[in-house]
Amino acid sequence: MVPTGESVPALYYNLTGENVAAVSVEDTQTGSKIFLTGFGFEGIINNNNRLSKSYDLMARVLNWFDLDVTVTGTEDEDRLLPAEFTLEQNFPNPFNPSTMISFSLKEDADVNLVVYSLLGNKVTTIYSGRASIGRHQFEWNGKNDSGRAVASGIYLYRLEVGLNSLTRKMLLLK
Repeated sequence: MVPTGESVPALYYNLTGENVAAVSVEDTQTGSKIFLTGFGFEGIINNNNRLSKSYDLMARVLNWFDLDVTVTGTEDEDRLLPAEFTLEQNFPNPFNPSTMISFSLKEDADVNLVVYSLLGNKVTTIYSGRASIGRHQFEWNGKNDSGRAVASGIYLYRLEVGLNSLTRKMLLLK
């Protein structure tokens, strides 16, 4: 990011001050203020910045806008991004007619979320494509790739992320 016009660097990506991560502009006549980042706040990490907590940056920005903000919280609240990829148990389980399947990614990745019969036959692909870091949730309506309702029974759902995969069981009752 390159500051232009009346904007000034407000935050850097590294300690050397070479790469501008955010700029700010303040109009002293009208009192208008703008703070523009080159990243989403959900992308803030603690490992390589000067902030003790990820939400400190938001508090500092709000303070700059003359809003009185006090940061409170615990260590657990700072864990907004997953440390590993996970596949949660579907909910509800057993289900009829649909269920929710959730997974979390520790980084952007190409993923495949597929439902299989107990015999290993593919029933349907719930999602296949690029997914961003964080938690994702998809609904399965109990239908196969042809749009036909499947029979009651136990099904497996599998999340593939690169060379890694996780599998869980679910039960459809009609």
